[in-house]
Amino acid sequence: MTFVPTGLTADLAEGTMRGVEVGGEGVLVANVAGTFYAIARKCPHMGFDLAKGALEGARVTCRMHDASFDLATGEAVEKAKLLFLKTRPKPVRTYPVRVVDGAITVEV
Repeated sequence: MTFVPTGLTADLAEGTMRGVEVGGEGVLVANVAGTFYAIARKCPHMGFDLAKGALEGARVTCRMHDASFDLATGEAVEKAKLLFLKTRPKPVRTYPVRVVDGAITVEV
């Protein structure tokens, strides 16, 4: 596995996130109080782009059906809602992150 640069820490303010391509994979990179996280960008429930979701502390919420995922573990912390049904989605993949000389790197 290799750590790939995805941007600079100075370009990702605290409390923000962005979608990037890393080694051909869609990855969401987030800055939570100076800690950087990387998870798979597609919601496992129906494939919506989590980069278009909402960042709330160390969790991201999918805008399509309100499923929320813990950025550290990838576990679903809030069930997906579809009409009157609620289902627990599978976890999202997490990626190791390192900051090297101000560059955010993600292992793929």
